[in-house]
Amino acid sequence: MKRNTKELNAILDKVVGDIRNEQIDSSVIDDAASRIWARISEQAVNNAQVETVATVPAFEHIGGCADFQSLIPSYLRGELS
Repeated sequence: MKRNTKELNAILDKVVGDIRNEQIDSSVIDDAASRIWARISEQAVNNAQVETVATVPAFEHIGGCADFQSLIPSYLRGELS
C-alpha cells in the first residue's frame, strides 16, 4: 500500500504532536540532569589537568609538521598570538 504525501504528513504531524504533549516524570528529568552535570564536571576537571600539564612551545620558526602539530593545542586554547 503506497501512501501519498498528504497522508504521510498527517502521520508525522500526529507523532510530533504526541511527542510534544507527552508528560515526563520530573524524577526522570532530574536524574538525567544529574548525569549530565557529572559528565560536564568530569570533563572540566580533565581539561583543567591537561591545561596545567601542557605548556605553550616557543617557536620562532616552524620547521616542519611536528612543530606545526605541537602548536595546535595551544591554538585551540587561544594561547597563541
